Amino acid sequence: MRIVQAWIILLYVGLGVVGCIGGPQLVPVTDPTQRLEFEGFSILPPKGENWFMAPPALRKQQGPDMIVSFLKLATPPSKTHTVAATVRGGRVPISAGSRAELLQKLAQVYFEQTGRHRPVSVTIAPNNTLAPDCVRYDGTVEDRGVPGYPGSVYIMDMHGFVCLHSDLPDAAIDIQYSQRRLQEDPPLALEAEGEPFVKSLLFNRLPGRSSP
Repeated sequence: MRIVQAWIILLYVGLGVVGCIGGPQLVPVTDPTQRLEFEGFSILPPKGENWFMAPPALRKQQGPDMIVSFLKLATPPSKTHTVAATVRGGRVPISAGSRAELLQKLAQVYFEQTGRHRPVSVTIAPNNTLAPDCVRYDGTVEDRGVPGYPGSVYIMDMHGFVCLHSDLPDAAIDIQYSQRRLQEDPPLALEAEGEPFVKSLLFNRLPGRSSP
């Protein structure tokens, strides 16, 4: 599951980009009604104030491997409370087992317990809102290893979908919004901005391909 591991790494890298607030690489979202087109799918940027688009950490001209992140910057800037919306895609290994089992594994990897992360609550369930082969996930994870903050406990809230593309059976698209905050800080109410973002995912038919 190398691509899944890459998604996890890029998730935390994306949240860390907030430390570069004001850098020239951040582009303000000025028109959240303008769809962004990629190979096989499109999305809408997040709606709301102070959203910025970060440059893709990984993108190829061909194929589904890519990542695009959006950051919501607080005023004044905060390094202890970060908000991101991300879409990432990549090839996934197709092996024995159902597509539903594969999707479950792709979503579950966000909530694996490690020496640094401890899942607090996790819900993963099939959901065909966006496409026939999708799961919806909502979960909270404790993070006790944020660099530069030894001894601090952070809370990560993640909400999103993982879907398999109907024309590319070995390609998965993950779209989510998340926030990471100190345990003692109250969470932001992001549903009004995050839910339209994750539900904006539209799959496009690819010429010369047929659905499995």
